[in-house]
Parts: sequence; structure tokens; C-alpha cells
Amino acid sequence: GGAGRITVTATGSLELFVAGDVTIGGDGLRNQTKDPKKLAVFCTSGSTSDALAYATAQDFCGVIFCEHKPIDIRQNATFEGALLSRQYVRFSAGATSPVFHYDTALRQARFSGVTTPYVIRQATEI
Repeated sequence: GGAGRITVTATGSLELFVAGDVTIGGDGLRNQTKDPKKLAVFCTSGSTSDALAYATAQDFCGVIFCEHKPIDIRQNATFEGALLSRQYVRFSAGATSPVFHYDTALRQARFSGVTTPYVIRQATEI
């Protein structure tokens, strides 16, 4: 009857490792902790042919890291935390005014399933 959703409760956390084609859609990923370190999505695919697609207007509080895939923002939403890609983050036609708040505390964050911390070395605003 409704759109799918994953909810991280106020006392929970989630580290999600995904491979292949990935779309975050429906009612999105809701992080009730409001702590970006408590919700992390890691793309483990070595393919650079497709992007991780963020195709919902639901706000996002967390980390999305794609080592090989680009991240494609397809809807307007507010993002709190970090979107990291070795390729690029792009905005499709439906994403005319997304809002980003980078959490600088993530520079020192460690995630259990990732051996190397990732930081933003370069940001290009277009």
C-alpha cells in the first residue's frame, strides 16, 4: 500500500554493503538518530558503468560511499552527512535544488566494515 522504507531507530545503527545496480527510492532511508555515523551505505561493486541512484525526495542523514560508481541525485532532498565517490556526484533533471550539509565530524569517523577512513580531498562546486 505504501512506499518502502528502512528506518534506523533512535538507538540503532546500520552499515549497508551493496553490490550491482543500486537505487535508493520509495520512502528512502530514515535515520531517527540524526547522527550521520549511524547510517552508512557502501557500494562494493567494482563496476563504473552505472551510478548509485538517489531517487526519492526523502531527506537523508548518513554516509553514502561509492569507491567506483558515481552517485546520481535524481530528486530534491536535504542531505546531512557525506556523499563520497571516487568518480563524481551528479544531479539529474529532477534534482534542481538539493541541499547539502557536510558533517565535518565524519573526517575522523571509523566504520567497522571499512579498513581505510575516507575523507573529502577535493570539492568542486559547479
